[in-house]
Amino acid sequence: VRCMSCRLVYAIPRESIGQLENDYAVMDDPAYVREEKGRRAQARLILSTLARHKSPGKMLDVGSGPGLFLDEAKRSGWDVKGVDLSAWASKHARENFGIEITQGTLEQAAFPEKNFDAVVMNDVIEHLADPKSVLKEVYRVLKNDGILYISTPDIDSFWSRLLQARWWGINKYHLFYFSKKTLEKMFHETGFKSARYTGYPRVFSRDYWTERLSAYPAPVSAGARFVSGFVKGNGLITLDLQDQIGVVVTKIKRMEHFENEPSRERRPIRQMKVIAVLPAYNAARTLARTVADIPRDLVNEVILVDDASS
Repeated sequence: VRCMSCRLVYAIPRESIGQLENDYAVMDDPAYVREEKGRRAQARLILSTLARHKSPGKMLDVGSGPGLFLDEAKRSGWDVKGVDLSAWASKHARENFGIEITQGTLEQAAFPEKNFDAVVMNDVIEHLADPKSVLKEVYRVLKNDGILYISTPDIDSFWSRLLQARWWGINKYHLFYFSKKTLEKMFHETGFKSARYTGYPRVFSRDYWTERLSAYPAPVSAGARFVSGFVKGNGLITLDLQDQIGVVVTKIKRMEHFENEPSRERRPIRQMKVIAVLPAYNAARTLARTVADIPRDLVNEVILVDDASS
């Protein structure tokens, strides 16, 4: 279904949300681990993107699977935690990498407020029954200067438009299908803003690519066979099909963020007169919320400067 107002595409699942969550809880995925070498290589590419925005600190991986990404992050200096519905995934990460993954939802994990420097949601947000509420919980557990990384299939991509219902991004477990536009709207409504959109390279073995793409129309399957012909043995192939959104997201700065940050000089607030000046141009959609965010116990006066709005 496509919303005629905001253009968000979403599915009406045949199974209940409770049944879908139960499916995840009892699911194991040995095929995921068989592609460990490629998935680790992909993890390192994503971590290099995060490194441009944040030095290693405390990281949370939501929907962390069997822990391959977190293990690579730990090797890069991150202090890692994960959360996943799958009992198999939690056990695999604990027994093989010594990483504790909380089994359940992010809300059930109940992490402390402002606890993480980075939160990762890799191929996760499209599976959620209520993405907006989960992003609000991410906002709560993320530090004010923290970053959020999200990747998700792009419903507006070339391959989605070409293959339509046969596109590999269509999946019974995918409940939402985002575009950059609908993601931006949700970010804005949950207190985030995008910092940088990135490519999303997939790294898999030659056999994996050939097997997965052989069922698609001739241009796709023939292209896969052509590319695989240049790879020796079952080596890795890295492809960015431009059908997946990767984005680094930051919190929208609010007045309480600055109020709580340490200062070199602490003077009594009431000894100063504080005036907030708001330059505005066609800001009707955001102005009321901005004014509401201004703590009146800290700000004495507000001056609104209207720059010839329509």
